[in-house]
Amino acid sequence: MTNKLIGGGEEWCSLPGFGLPAIKARVDSGAATSSLHAFNIVPFQRNGELWISFEVHPLQNDRSVVVRHEAPVLEQRGVRNTSGISETRYVIREELVLGEQRWPMKLTLTNRDAMGYRMLLGREAMVGRVLVDPEGSHQLGDVELNRHSWKRCMRPCAPNARASALLCSPRIQSFTATVDCSGGR
Repeated sequence: MTNKLIGGGEEWCSLPGFGLPAIKARVDSGAATSSLHAFNIVPFQRNGELWISFEVHPLQNDRSVVVRHEAPVLEQRGVRNTSGISETRYVIREELVLGEQRWPMKLTLTNRDAMGYRMLLGREAMVGRVLVDPEGSHQLGDVELNRHSWKRCMRPCAPNARASALLCSPRIQSFTATVDCSGGR
C-alpha cells in the first residue's frame, strides 16, 4: 500500500506563503519544473541577497484579483516553454498544499496568461508524493466558491508582510475546499 496522493490531470492546491487559498493547477508529469503565472517581476537586493517581487492573477480570465508577493531567488534556470523556446526563469521555494498534505516545492515564474491554468505542477514537485490519474480531475478536493465570495475574502495584509494580498486559508472538508476569511491560520 502506498501513502502517495492520487491526483487527476487538474487539481486545486494552495500556496499559503502567498496567502492564496486556492489556485487551479494543471498536473503534468511530462513537465520537469512547476511554474506559476507571474507578471511585473522585479529583481532587487535585500540584505545582500537577490529577491524578486511579482504579481499574480490567481483566477483564470479575471484580472481584477491581484496578489503581490516577494521571495528570495533560489536560482535562475533555463526552461523550455510550451512553444519549445528556452527562456530563463527565476526559481523560488514555496510551500504547496495539495489535498491534506503540504511540502516545500520549487516554482519557476513566467507569464501564463495564454495558458489554460495559472499554475503547472511538474514532476520535480510530485516525485515520491503524487501519482497521476490523467482520467480524473479534482481527485484531492474541489473548490465550491464563486468569484465574488473569493474576492470578498481578499484584503491587504500588514505592509511589511511577505505576501500582501490575502489572509485566507483553505480547509478540506469532505473533498470540498472551503475558505476561511477570518484571517486565522
